Formats: sequence, C-alpha cells, structure tokens
Amino acid sequence: MSCSLPVIFLFLLCVLPSRSFYLGRSDGAHLNIIEYICPDPNLKQIAVDGVTMYSTTEEINNYIAQKVDGYNNQMWSVTVVNFSRVTGDLLPGGTTSQNLCFISVDKENIVVIMAAIAQQLK
Repeated sequence: MSCSLPVIFLFLLCVLPSRSFYLGRSDGAHLNIIEYICPDPNLKQIAVDGVTMYSTTEEINNYIAQKVDGYNNQMWSVTVVNFSRVTGDLLPGGTTSQNLCFISVDKENIVVIMAAIAQQLK
C-alpha cells in the first residue's frame, strides 16, 4: 500500500504543535509564520528567508532547494505547496530530528517541508 504525499502532509498537520511569529516581507506584507517543527536554526532561517523573500511556491522551493543542497552532507527533499487549512495538535515526545523542518505561512497558504532523505554521495 503506497502513501501519497498529500496524505503525509495531512497527518503531519494534525499531529504537530506550533509556534507562531510575525515577519514583514519586502513588499510590505506581514506574514504569520507557524513553526511546527524545525529544531535546526539554520534550516529554520533558510525556510523563513525563502518565504519572506519570495511569494510563489516555485520561487520559494527553488531558493530553499539551492540553499539546502548538500547541507549537513545530506540529500534533501524540499516541498513547498499551497494549502487550504492547517491545524496543529500535540507532537509525540522526543521528536527533535535535526534533519526535518516544517513551517507554514498562514496568510499566504504556503507549507514548507524540508527533510533529509539520505547521506549525500561523495
């Protein structure tokens, strides 16, 4: 049985708690950024920079993919999608992977997910 990517997103959106903060974008828009999980401060900054500097999912994805290429000697999967609703719930204890970052931008209906998928080949 295969699990499609949207189903994974829905699962993640239902189980993760959130922290919210506001940032301004260069075009004057104020963004409510919701951090579900992103313990690596470098990944968080890359994601935040992407959503504050760009407004389309393609631009954000391209920026983030370029920035995380080879980060921590890992291969990364970057997914930026539009969503219609995000809710957070309780996160199971002990989930502090440094190889995962998941944020959303409420007003822009954007979700950003970065996950290390394998060691980078040398």
